[in-house]
Amino acid sequence: MRMLRMAMLAAIGFSFLQGGTAAAQEQEVTKYGKQAMESLGNLLDKAKKDGFVMEPKKTTMFGAWLPLGKNVGNEEWVTVLTLFNMDPNKQCRIVAAGDNDTLDLDLRILDTNGGVVVTDTKTDRESEVTFQPRAQQNYTIQMRLYNSKDNCLCMGAILVK
Repeated sequence: MRMLRMAMLAAIGFSFLQGGTAAAQEQEVTKYGKQAMESLGNLLDKAKKDGFVMEPKKTTMFGAWLPLGKNVGNEEWVTVLTLFNMDPNKQCRIVAAGDNDTLDLDLRILDTNGGVVVTDTKTDRESEVTFQPRAQQNYTIQMRLYNSKDNCLCMGAILVK
């Protein structure tokens, strides 16, 4: 079982960065992860002050390795997570942040019909949206790297109140 976990971690690390030695790849993933988590921590602190919490026994964190954002307007929205059966009686805040190469990270939430419920397209390496689900249904979280110095590791969290 331990070897299986080690192999899975190695495969994940390889999918993030190609080329270079395994040790160098591991250091790069760790570096970018720390950068994104530090920025995300600021958003989590703010959300906590606003009364939001992570729900026990639910997926509360997500992440994606996003392609270089070229600041030209045709950057791809990437689906990173689907939230199932969201409670319309709870307000939801989704926050996301990128590593230090991130210049502009966008975030949006789609309903089951693909309609945009809420979006954050301000020019910042951090994104935050707050919404009240309209009905108990699934919602999709999408991110796009609108502008960056390179491909970026972006991480996010889901909170409710």
